[in-house]
Amino acid sequence: MGHHQRHPAQQVARPHHTEAPDQPSDRVVKNETPPVHRPQSRDHRDNGPGDGHDPCEHDTAGPVSLDQGPGALDLGGAEAITLFGADADLDVVIMDIGLPDADGRDVCQALKSGGQGAPVLFLTALGATHERLAGFSSGGDDYVAKPFEIKELLARVAVLGRRGRQLATRADSSGLVLDPTTHTLRTKGGEVLLSPTEYRMLAAIAGRPGEVVRRRAVIAAAWPDGAIVSENTVDSLMRRLRTKLAEVDAPASIETVRGIGFRLQPTPATDGG
Repeated sequence: MGHHQRHPAQQVARPHHTEAPDQPSDRVVKNETPPVHRPQSRDHRDNGPGDGHDPCEHDTAGPVSLDQGPGALDLGGAEAITLFGADADLDVVIMDIGLPDADGRDVCQALKSGGQGAPVLFLTALGATHERLAGFSSGGDDYVAKPFEIKELLARVAVLGRRGRQLATRADSSGLVLDPTTHTLRTKGGEVLLSPTEYRMLAAIAGRPGEVVRRRAVIAAAWPDGAIVSENTVDSLMRRLRTKLAEVDAPASIETVRGIGFRLQPTPATDGG
């Protein structure tokens, strides 16, 4: 497995373990910091007891450090997007949900919608089924709940790293910049505030530009598991999103594919004359 050149401004984390079944490559970003309570967390769910665990705790032999190697760095959501949003050398992103400035699932959506093709593994104390489903719906490629076995984590990272390199050529950018800390949409034409639900709906579609995203996938990304959401509600929010995209002269627009879902398409160029 070849190693990538590391850029001076980018910091990576390497697991300290000598018996990894398949050593992951050296471009693994660990985005994990102690969580805090925020007034507007995803789905207004309580993180619950235990979310302040040592992020490297596992269930056999006490703490195992994943982030104390040279160049290791704990990041908030905004920092992660700034540093790694356009980094084509990443193999895997390890993401906590309880970040100090944003919900990790919103950060994942922002990275994906911005064209970051590296697989995202959520490593978190939130292990309930509905939390796992929310993680996958937000674009996560794998989910590991604490406590965990370090060997299993390393194996999962290695598999995701191989998959990430195979799919790297598919990564594309929608031309939209989503900020998970403020739930704003930025383009060259300006900035507009989105509601949390609008943010997650747009991120679900923008993360797969040119592809048809089914209605149920959009609903799963934007609402809690099991929520009853009418088609009228989805259509109403889509109209609001189209209006906001137009307000900032977005380079893409949302197309409804009747009976299936939605697709983000480049906005047709207009003649200046």
